[in-house]
Amino acid sequence: MNSLEKSETGWLGSRGNSPAACWVGRGGRRVPGEARVKQPQPSKREEQATFSSLVLMLGTAALMHLGASADPGQERPRRDLGEARQVIDWLEILKGKTEGRLSEEESMLLDQLLYDVRMRYPAAEREA
Repeated sequence: MNSLEKSETGWLGSRGNSPAACWVGRGGRRVPGEARVKQPQPSKREEQATFSSLVLMLGTAALMHLGASADPGQERPRRDLGEARQVIDWLEILKGKTEGRLSEEESMLLDQLLYDVRMRYPAAEREA
């Protein structure tokens, strides 16, 4: 069985119980033997999770479940209205729990996204 382990300098690939078959470096490139490729350190911005990124992630999930776009690796969009409804409910819960505590930009993003997915839901129901 092949597996990967994270190290300070890259991903250590192994087969079964035997030690490193290779190191997997930048861009997934395999480097044989003991060679190691120094991994770039993510910037502070890449590490930081934000409320806006959470809202956008949930919005993207809702749109995929509504059939507006295909899941990664899928040729055609797949519609799952139950999952879409659940994600919309999560967005509504976030809106209620964060009322009055968001920046103007975050509030506008959440409101516009909720409006968009709420308007697309009935259309997706009619098409199903």
